[in-house]
Amino acid sequence: MVYDELINSQSVQLHLEKVATSNEDRFIRGTAIKKLNNQDVLIKLALEDSDRFIRQESARRLVDETILIGIATNDSSPEVRRSAVSLLNNISTLEKVALSDESNYVRETAVKQLDGSC
Repeated sequence: MVYDELINSQSVQLHLEKVATSNEDRFIRGTAIKKLNNQDVLIKLALEDSDRFIRQESARRLVDETILIGIATNDSSPEVRRSAVSLLNNISTLEKVALSDESNYVRETAVKQLDGSC
């Protein structure tokens, strides 16, 4: 309980946001992203960061289905698309990805998501 209160406090979240968006080390940024709650910052990182690892870590924390659909169908990195697909509930998007994504791994993840939704 004390940890949750601390990690979710405004001051810690602001610090995590700064680390997630500006630290030079991608793994430190990724660790901060795993604790970050600000969906606006996570969306910006998932959509715009040049580092696919940062986009992937950010996508894993998103809750907006519309944003996830966009990432699942448009991101250049199969790893990032796969992370977004693993969170989708939209059956028509999952079917589209399962049938047409260029990556076997992304298609497989979409099929597994479809199996879970039936």
